Amino acid sequence: MMRLRDNMIRAAIRQFCCCCCAKKVTGCVDLSQEAKEDAAVFVGKPIEELEANQTEKEPRDKVQEEPQVPGVVPAESVESLAAPRGSDRLPVLELPDGDACGLQIFELLGRGASGCRVHRCQEGGRIMAGKVLPLGPATFPDMVEDLENELSVLKVVGEHPALVSFLGAWSTKRFVLDKQEQKAYVVGIELCGTNLEDVLQKRKEMQKPLEQSEMLPILNQVSKALVHLHRHRVMHRDLKAGNVFLCSSGEELDLPRAIAKLGDFGVAKAIAKRLEVCSRAQTPVQTPHFMAPEVAKQSEYGPAADIWAFGCLMLQMMQLSLPHGEDLTLPQLEEALLAGTLQLSQREEALERSPRVVAAMDRCLQKDPMARPTAEELSQELDDAVSATC
Repeated sequence: MMRLRDNMIRAAIRQFCCCCCAKKVTGCVDLSQEAKEDAAVFVGKPIEELEANQTEKEPRDKVQEEPQVPGVVPAESVESLAAPRGSDRLPVLELPDGDACGLQIFELLGRGASGCRVHRCQEGGRIMAGKVLPLGPATFPDMVEDLENELSVLKVVGEHPALVSFLGAWSTKRFVLDKQEQKAYVVGIELCGTNLEDVLQKRKEMQKPLEQSEMLPILNQVSKALVHLHRHRVMHRDLKAGNVFLCSSGEELDLPRAIAKLGDFGVAKAIAKRLEVCSRAQTPVQTPHFMAPEVAKQSEYGPAADIWAFGCLMLQMMQLSLPHGEDLTLPQLEEALLAGTLQLSQREEALERSPRVVAAMDRCLQKDPMARPTAEELSQELDDAVSATC
C-alpha cells in the first residue's frame, strides 16, 4: 500500500511538472478470458458501477439477438477497447445543438486540463470563454466524464457573485482543429480579463510584492466562493492562483477594486449527504504544490483540504512563488508534501507588510485538518480584516 500511495503521488507530480495530459484510470475492468466470454464492459465507469449494472448471465446467442444498449460494449468487442478509434467509443453527452444555436468558436485563449482547450466564443450575442473538448482520436472516455462531472457540479452550485458564471453547454460538429472539422463539446463560462497567476507573475518580474490592501479584497471574495461551495457539499479540489479570475470595470486592473471569481470545476467533487468522514474523497487530484498532507498521504479528506489550498494561495500571493518552492526535485517535493510543513520566505518582512494575511495563512496551514478554520470562519476573519484596514 505504501508503494502504491507513493507511486500515485509521483504520478500526480510528474503530470504537473511535465505539463502533460496523461490518461487517468477511472475504473477497472477484468480482461481475463472468462470476462471476455461472459461479461459486458461499461466504458469509463468505476468498478462499483460495473458490478451494480451487471445482470444475470444469459446464453451468448440470445445476447447477440438483442439490440445494443447505449454505453455498453458487448463482450466480443472488448478487445477493441485496447485501441479505440474515432469518437464512437466515447460516452455521449446529451447537449443542445450549438450549430443550430449559432454557436461560434474563435481564437484560442489557453489550454485546460483533461484535453480541453479554452476559446473565445459567442452564442446568441453573448461573448464568453468556451471550454472545448474535441472528440478526436486523442480523447479518452474519462476526459468526457470529467467534463460531465464539471457540468453536474456547475448545476449543483448555481450562481454566486464569487464564482465564474456558467452560461451553457453545447455540442458542435463544426469545431476546426488542424484544418479539419470535428465534433466537440463546449462549456460556456464567463470571460474575465485575467487570472491571479498572471498578475503574480508580472509582479514577480517587477519585483513588487503585493500589499495587504491588494490581497485582502481578493482573498475575501474567494473565501466567500468556498463558503458557497461547501454549503452545497462541493469540494473544489484545485484551488490555486490560476483558477482565480479577475475582472475590472476599467481598462487597467486595480487589485483593491477588482472582482475576483473562483472557476474551473473540472476536478471538483460533490460529497454526498454530509461533510463528514463517511462522505469524503480519497483520490489525490490537486496540483501537487497545493496538496494538503492528508491528500498526499492518500487518506480520507474533506473540505479542510480546500482550506489548506487557500493557505497555500495566501503564501503564494505574499512570496510570489509556488508553495514549497519552484526548484525542488520530485523526491524533495514528495517529502515536503508528506511532511505537511510550509515555510513563508522572508516571514518577518511579510508580517510587517501584511500581518492579517499571515495570521489567516497560519491558521489554514495547520497539519491537522481539524485544527483549520471552516470556510465560514475564514470568511468572517477576512471580513473583519477588510473592515479594519479600510
